[in-house]
Amino acid sequence: MKIILGNSTRSLFALSVLVGLLPLYANAIETRFETDAALPIVYLNVAVKAGAANDLLGKSGITNFVGEMMLRGTKTRTKAQIDEAIDQLGATLAVEVRSEAVIFRGRVLSAKLAEYMEILQEIITTPSFPEKEIKKLKAEVGSQILEARGKDNSLGKVMWEGFLFEGHPYGKPILGKTKETAALTRADLVRHYADLFQDRNLLVVGSGDSEASFVDAWAARLAEKRPNSAGENPVHISPLPKAFDHKRVRFIDKPDRTQTQVYFGQIGVRMTDPSFFPLFLANHVFGGGSFSARLMQEIRVKRGWSYGAYSYFRQGIRPRSWQAYTFPATKDTAAALALIDGMLRNYRESGITLEEFQFAQASLINSAGFAFNTPAKRVENILLEKTLDLPDGFMKTYASNFEKATLPTTNAAVKKFLAPDQLSILILGTAKDLKLKAAESLKVPESSIEVVPYLKE
Repeated sequence: MKIILGNSTRSLFALSVLVGLLPLYANAIETRFETDAALPIVYLNVAVKAGAANDLLGKSGITNFVGEMMLRGTKTRTKAQIDEAIDQLGATLAVEVRSEAVIFRGRVLSAKLAEYMEILQEIITTPSFPEKEIKKLKAEVGSQILEARGKDNSLGKVMWEGFLFEGHPYGKPILGKTKETAALTRADLVRHYADLFQDRNLLVVGSGDSEASFVDAWAARLAEKRPNSAGENPVHISPLPKAFDHKRVRFIDKPDRTQTQVYFGQIGVRMTDPSFFPLFLANHVFGGGSFSARLMQEIRVKRGWSYGAYSYFRQGIRPRSWQAYTFPATKDTAAALALIDGMLRNYRESGITLEEFQFAQASLINSAGFAFNTPAKRVENILLEKTLDLPDGFMKTYASNFEKATLPTTNAAVKKFLAPDQLSILILGTAKDLKLKAAESLKVPESSIEVVPYLKE
């Protein structure tokens, strides 16, 4: 097995590796391909280093819309013809839109790779944005938004992101808002596509039964067909999200709820921040994936208030979020709010114990290797590194960074980071049943809790 790094100006890149002087040239789609002939399959991904955070003002959802529309017609193929061609190759192709990335994910038999690349190149370089498909997709996206509002967990997630990142691009819903997506025009889509799909914003990552030189040559053809526009890159990195200096509580009011969705959180830290790994380790104890985590033990195991209770970091090019989440029955929500608030304060002041630290450290070190033990996982790691502006190979440093952590530095990091009196808290439930009780549990005036109807976008 070998990993070969490259780009569409391969000789220049090879020279830069040898002499350690030349940068990766701007007019060159960066490629990362791992040759693995264990199976006659190739996984090929084309990513744009921009996502929903780059949606235009008043046009939320446009990046997702552009990505979906690119699969619905090129200058030489209709949607039906694209679907048929992919099926005939026994291949798969789908688009995923994140806050800071658009990823076209594909899989094909290695014997059919060249044919597959021709289709994918058409999709990336010559989308046609047919009006008929735009109309269909608007109806589909509108239905998806309404469906999400009917599911408390998905509605809560969208509302939480919008609340925590109020006024910041990270708060933009990937699907967009109903009225704004309905108002998108073909001209809007063509212009946004042109801004995003330029060679300086593109990345090709893959693995499988092929050679990097073959993928490299294909990336060069993409670069030729999607040159950079004049001037600076239309894609801009989001500003730093705002950290609030006081506790905020928002209640998403939805009638007749027998269960609630509860979020506690604050702005997080970058993965490259020196405190990230100590904080990650401590969070594994407090609310991480282990069933022995404090939140899971207290909320589910001991009291049976909710099927789950977790805390975790979400990452971005900028510091994104740390958040705790649970979904108790309405009758148990007030008690759960008070318990979590108290647990957070104790977590900040007392940290974790030596026994908890040693268990978490060993667990995380032992599991770190599973993050890159298959070609598919290594491809995903490269996508994360490139789209989140992380150093090459960063995802392989988890074990060594956990080894460096100590109990004093871990607890000091928690105490410095966590701000229980400046958290954002969101509750999705029925306000008339819970607002007063929530205020009492959180020790805030009832009048300070903002109530928002669940249908408000």
